[in-house]
Amino acid sequence: MLKRLLMIVAACAWVEVSCGGELIQTYNCMVEQISTMNKEKYRLGQEVKNAELKALQSLINPHFLYNTLDLINWMADSGLNTDIKKVVKALARFYKVSLSSGKDIITLREELQHVSFYVQVQNIRFENKIDFQIHVPEELLSHLIPKITLQPIVENAILHGILGRVHREGTITILGTMESDSIHLVIKDNGIGMRATQVEDIMAGTSRSKIGGSGYGVKNVIERIRHYFGASVQLASRSEPGEGTEVEIIISVKTEKEE
Repeated sequence: MLKRLLMIVAACAWVEVSCGGELIQTYNCMVEQISTMNKEKYRLGQEVKNAELKALQSLINPHFLYNTLDLINWMADSGLNTDIKKVVKALARFYKVSLSSGKDIITLREELQHVSFYVQVQNIRFENKIDFQIHVPEELLSHLIPKITLQPIVENAILHGILGRVHREGTITILGTMESDSIHLVIKDNGIGMRATQVEDIMAGTSRSKIGGSGYGVKNVIERIRHYFGASVQLASRSEPGEGTEVEIIISVKTEKEE
């Protein structure tokens, strides 16, 4: 860094001599050079961060795909051809939204469709024991959100909450409201709930489910939302053993036109 600054000073000193010794020209030259260097450093930092987040994201879906293919294989052996068609159709729609033509930011409408396809597959896997409800006003659906934000949280609700109940069934609800200039999304379930240490492990990405979750989901969600929407984004998880779990995400308002 010091070497680079010395080079800038030397270059600007040459400008001073060649342009009649005008001090202001030297000053402007230094400001311009340093500004360019800072922009380049920021750009490189953003590229590194994007690569890190994409690498983390890539660890999520393969677990789900592996389990779903295993389910399809079992169905084929059991002659459940009609159910296989349902799984393949939901799986194809799920991955279509996952890809989103390379976009990292999609509308809330698309994100809700994405998580709905995920639950459809899981319901076939777990005998339709997941009651999935969405209560989000129409006027919020055009606002933007990083893709694959809700699915990891719903995955945790299923694997760590509902499937821990005696009858392995329960309800997951997504609620959406607008407060001031922020969108509030609440994902809650009536599963077995968690201790504070379990919540911390899930938020840190160190928790694993015996049923086959990625374990990286919520950590990935936090990092990606803050990367795209800034440090003001909030994600909080509240849970008590036997009382279910509630996750709230607060993000600033952004529409497709604003992107």
